[in-house]
Amino acid sequence: MDAGLIARRYATVLHDFAADRGKLDDVYADAALVRQALAEQPAAQRFFDSPLHKPSEKRELVKATFEANVSAEMLQFLTFLVDKERIGYVNSILLVFEMLYKRERDICTATVVTARELTPEQQGRFVSLVSGKVEKTGRKVSSVDATFKVDPRIIGGVVLTIDGMQLDGSVSSKLSELERQLTA
Repeated sequence: MDAGLIARRYATVLHDFAADRGKLDDVYADAALVRQALAEQPAAQRFFDSPLHKPSEKRELVKATFEANVSAEMLQFLTFLVDKERIGYVNSILLVFEMLYKRERDICTATVVTARELTPEQQGRFVSLVSGKVEKTGRKVSSVDATFKVDPRIIGGVVLTIDGMQLDGSVSSKLSELERQLTA
């Protein structure tokens, strides 16, 4: 079965499960915590991916790792994934769940990459710019979840990604385009 289809199906199950219990916000916070824990411990993800480990061993790892740190709903969902032999897809499932949550809550996601660090005032202007641009498309925006990164390789300008769509206004991309035109 297609990994994307699995992620969408189980993310929808998690969303509906949490929403039915009035725990959507808690489960959203838990999703970030689980993804972060797995990113910091790649051995745990490999353990979940491995068919050599029994479901009972995977359940024990889920319980030992997350029981004290996540809601009962998230723990129950992770155990459900183990039982359905889908725990190896947990990161993808949680990413899709986060996307569903943000769409429902009208949260726009933006990544701003610049060649140098932005001041808090500049960051605020970018958040306002993103919100305004998205609202012009007819979509309501309750907030902007913005991540600011510095990459000196872009030389100057900005690379802006809004909900997965990238706008590259960097100097390095303009120079690459000019070079391509000159050599064609």
